[in-house]
Amino acid sequence: MMKLTQAQQAWIDDLLTTDAPQAREALRTKYGFCCLGRACVILDTPVHTVEGSLETTHYGVPGDNDPTELPVYVAAQLGLKDQGGKFDRNLLTDAWKAEISPNRWQFLTQLNDTALWPFEKIGRFIQDNPEAVFAQ
Repeated sequence: MMKLTQAQQAWIDDLLTTDAPQAREALRTKYGFCCLGRACVILDTPVHTVEGSLETTHYGVPGDNDPTELPVYVAAQLGLKDQGGKFDRNLLTDAWKAEISPNRWQFLTQLNDTALWPFEKIGRFIQDNPEAVFAQ
């Protein structure tokens, strides 16, 4: 099994234990966070405002205006395959593969927004499948 970085382990630990409210379809809204938004909190990613965006919080530097994906440098700092948390379904453990396969999910954002998995389950998924989630 691959050795996790300090940032990766801190993010997983946060997902497993946080009591922060969970939100959908944005890293952070006035209602809560998505699983990738929790990574921004753990990594102390700067927040900036975007004119006309009252419901969501934008992370990164001005110009990083997509509130649904991680800034490129945050994804790189975590060692993710992309900004949406893409994972390699072929590298999942058999137990998780059985749960994921019928639904064709391939991004952590889908587990958060479509599958409606709680943070703790997403944290276990990442913990059990680091090779599938993180770049080698």
